[in-house]
Amino acid sequence: MKYYNLMGKNTLVVRVDDEKTAEFSAKNPVRKMVDQYEKSFKGSYTLENLKSAFPQMKEIKRVPYAKSVDTINDYNSKQAAAEKKINDVSLQEMNRYISMFPAENPKIVSYEDLNKIRFMMYAASRSIDSYLAEPSEKTIIALTKGLYGLLKDAKEKNNKKYINAILRAGKNVNPQDYGFSVGDVSEEGGNRGQRSIRRPNRPN
Repeated sequence: MKYYNLMGKNTLVVRVDDEKTAEFSAKNPVRKMVDQYEKSFKGSYTLENLKSAFPQMKEIKRVPYAKSVDTINDYNSKQAAAEKKINDVSLQEMNRYISMFPAENPKIVSYEDLNKIRFMMYAASRSIDSYLAEPSEKTIIALTKGLYGLLKDAKEKNNKKYINAILRAGKNVNPQDYGFSVGDVSEEGGNRGQRSIRRPNRPN
């Protein structure tokens, strides 16, 4: 039996019993990587296959592995509780909260920063092939919930870590070059939240 840390710290680990039997533990945001692995290698957990999918993997001892599993499970449990709280909020309330957030919390984020965060989240949700396609209502709702959760978490924990990370990633990006403007951050969309994220125009 072998134990591996596949990426990050307490993010994705696996216990390999043999080449045909393994158990992954993953934080929800990276669970898709496990699904992709299973789809590609169809139940084969050879060291070669694992390394090809997770080149930064490292073998670890049983105790660190067990601690990582506990941490991952705790994270997923808390995230599920947070998602339930978000699902109890109407999209109209979310849009109103987002639109008023910079005015009510200027030390956390400005309207300009909020616009950039919205754009970066939108861009991250699009693939190259679908850049010009209108986002589906499902995508728009997911982005609205994601932005609401991000702002709510920053305020409740008084911690801008994730906001700052997004802003650093978009340091050299000007949303207005893509059709986003501060004016887009508004209480649009009513209960459906349909216009909480507006598709940018592709630059000429």
